[in-house]
Amino acid sequence: MWNESLYVTTEFERACSFLISTQSKIWSTVGELIMPGNPFTMSGSDRSRPPRAKETIAHLHTLAAQDPIPTSPSTSSLSSVAAVSAQSPTTQQILTAHLLLALLEAAPHFALSLARVKEILGAKESMGVTAIGSGAAIRVLYGCVAKRLIRIDRGGGEQTVRFDV
Repeated sequence: MWNESLYVTTEFERACSFLISTQSKIWSTVGELIMPGNPFTMSGSDRSRPPRAKETIAHLHTLAAQDPIPTSPSTSSLSSVAAVSAQSPTTQQILTAHLLLALLEAAPHFALSLARVKEILGAKESMGVTAIGSGAAIRVLYGCVAKRLIRIDRGGGEQTVRFDV
């Protein structure tokens, strides 16, 4: 639904352009992580193209709101473990979705201080996502840096985390 009070400015157009390029970068770098087995490719017919930004953000919200797979299942049956893992996202998926959402919601610059990112991910970790172990949030952060999805700008006195587009 169109909001008539929303004015299209050059800043708004820049943000929209940024979101489109970021959405493509998300699917090309961590698409398999956030949606294992997805049929999307960055080049090809419209059928195989990744979802648009709105659907991508909705999927990230769904992932971020879920609970991770327990590290030590109460039952030793392999079939029950397979059923749980088919339905529940991993800690890495949840924290990656949480990180991406935090950056996407940090408009207009889509950047946060490194300390704030660690605080956000640490808060998510303390809410029960530590099922895999301590340090999962830092591994997710630097995993996204290694895939060149995000970068950490270290100049100007404060370290800033932003998308690498």
